[in-house]
Amino acid sequence: MSLIAIFDGTRFYASCAAVYQPELRERPVVVLSGKDGIIIAASRRATDLGIKKFGPIFEYKTIIEQNNVAVVDANFNLFGGLSRCMHTILERALPISHVYSIDECFADISGIPDPLQFMTDLRRQVYKETRLPIGAAASLNCTLAKVASWCAKKVPGYKGICVLDNIEQIDKVLDIMPVGELWGVGKASTTKLQAIGINTALQLKQMDLKKIQRDFGKPMVVLICELHGDKILSWRQLPEPKQQIFSSRSKRDRIHNAQDLQQAISFHIHEVCEKARKQQSNIKTIQYFCSTSTYDQCRHSASINITLDYPSNDTICFLKLLAEHMPQLLPNGAFIPIYKFGVGAISLTDARFEQADLFAPKHDERLMEALDGLNTKFGRRTMFLASQGTKLIGERFESKQLRNVLTRWSDIPIIHC
Repeated sequence: MSLIAIFDGTRFYASCAAVYQPELRERPVVVLSGKDGIIIAASRRATDLGIKKFGPIFEYKTIIEQNNVAVVDANFNLFGGLSRCMHTILERALPISHVYSIDECFADISGIPDPLQFMTDLRRQVYKETRLPIGAAASLNCTLAKVASWCAKKVPGYKGICVLDNIEQIDKVLDIMPVGELWGVGKASTTKLQAIGINTALQLKQMDLKKIQRDFGKPMVVLICELHGDKILSWRQLPEPKQQIFSSRSKRDRIHNAQDLQQAISFHIHEVCEKARKQQSNIKTIQYFCSTSTYDQCRHSASINITLDYPSNDTICFLKLLAEHMPQLLPNGAFIPIYKFGVGAISLTDARFEQADLFAPKHDERLMEALDGLNTKFGRRTMFLASQGTKLIGERFESKQLRNVLTRWSDIPIIHC
């Protein structure tokens, strides 16, 4: 019988933070994406206190102070190093495997006599060598392996490991699984499905395929076929590049002048351009936007869409465009409490197949490659353009730097015998 397994790190970033700093293991831990104050990971103790991922840290200031929550900045060098250690151990034990993300690995474990015991032993081995807890799940295909992974984490009694190898077991789990938890079902699809009375994964599985294809398209039909046990999707399929890229931020303490707003938006230009370069895309149309909160007495909302004759992913190009159009976003001298601002690449082209043009402006690709390479190797904002400013605009929350035990001699742990 064919069995596809998935192994994934349990609250991976929060777990990584405590590997070389054992004093964090008994405390609630939240990990911030950087100085912008967005929570990207939280330990179980932290989520039990009501702290949620992807929210701004200032919303939980009281909870953090009252419960001695450890707040740390993300250290992607450390996370990447521990990820490589985890995947090396998994690849050593698995006959056929594929690294799906920094904390996930798919594997074909067909033919293994006792898959449950095999995965149990492998989880123990990973924890023994890395001190990283991982979950393990297996089923008939990739989609059902994700269903089993959800079951291992959310359904009482499974304790982080689950094997669903027959339709009866699968249907019992699908009957209690919210449709929005399925792999590949986003917020928009969830809302649309719930509007026609589909609330659980089992209800979706039982839908008529012709109706689903008419209303939702082929990807949803493929998902339903996988829920029936068919093996269609492969973990080796590369994800399609994003059609749009956005980066935005909300500030509780507001921004009140054009200079600070330009600096804040410059940071998001860098984020969007870096993501575009990473997926080998050029930006054809870019959007800059800002607005006040609905609770502010003074209301203001502005956005600018700029379409380029020659698409680009050069950060410097878009910083110059921002400088030219700032008066349209925020009138000079106006005291307006800007709450939300950001940047969106709303039209992208494939940089690999751009046709050369004699009259196209030249961009320094090597400079951008060097910028991305240095920030990847030594950490975010190691090198940046001066227009972003040396200090991020807005409220700060005191957070600690994780030790760079893999890249800095002074941070290597000292063992006293």
